[in-house]
Amino acid sequence: MKVNEEMTLKELREQLSEALKAGKMVRCACCEQPAKVYKRSINRTMAVALTLLSRYTMPGQPFHLSSFLADPPGNLPTALKAGFQGGDVAKLKYWGMIEPASDEKRPDGSKRNGWYVVTPFGRAWARGEVFAQKYARTYNERVLSLEEPLVKISTALGTGFNFDELMKAS
Repeated sequence: MKVNEEMTLKELREQLSEALKAGKMVRCACCEQPAKVYKRSINRTMAVALTLLSRYTMPGQPFHLSSFLADPPGNLPTALKAGFQGGDVAKLKYWGMIEPASDEKRPDGSKRNGWYVVTPFGRAWARGEVFAQKYARTYNERVLSLEEPLVKISTALGTGFNFDELMKAS
């Protein structure tokens, strides 16, 4: 981004917005924070985890995501359990499949306390009853848009994966 000292905040925002629309990663001229729009996709790890969460929690029951995924119930292959490391499963919030269960902040002030509930939509998608958009475009932890194609959970699980067996095993 080209910045000069006479630029207004409005002009800086417009310049940042144009760079983001073009798919560029830029630094904000005001705060120096890296800025980028991310195109996220629902993946196998998310689908397996949501299936387990839907099967082993009651509607409206809060769960601590990292604790649940550290030792998930069911007879899952080690390779699938290993996929739960990282933050992919928490990104299900972008599709409205899970939502924060608590506004309580951590000691460091962060609102990311790890407590969630599976939403009715998340439960329906996990059971294979509804479709979801495959992609979420996000910026600064906010969803800008959800984009097609529409996918069922069986599509997110991918080829060589038997949805019916997962439902029986979990």
